[in-house]
Amino acid sequence: MAACTNITSVETEGARTTYRIELDVVVNNPVDTWRAAFSQTLVRTRLTAAEIIETIGSARDIHLLDCLYLLANPAQYDGCEVTKFQVRAGGEQAAADARTS
Repeated sequence: MAACTNITSVETEGARTTYRIELDVVVNNPVDTWRAAFSQTLVRTRLTAAEIIETIGSARDIHLLDCLYLLANPAQYDGCEVTKFQVRAGGEQAAADARTS
């Protein structure tokens, strides 16, 4: 369940404006979150079931940050460039932290 979403303009470089989108998430059912991450990753990527489980854990040993990372991982958006993407828990930067430039 998404707790809040904010979109703010952060900085301007010439004609380019950077926008920050924040999404706070409360996980009500970790198993459902794991299932969603597993099934969406299986459909969207070429990873095998074993490779996905290696990444997000099994349904008995769920790596929630990795599940959320895979669910929220930005795709390419027409006309946009994702310059930073992070998944954090309780204010701590997660191991699943990706930065692109």
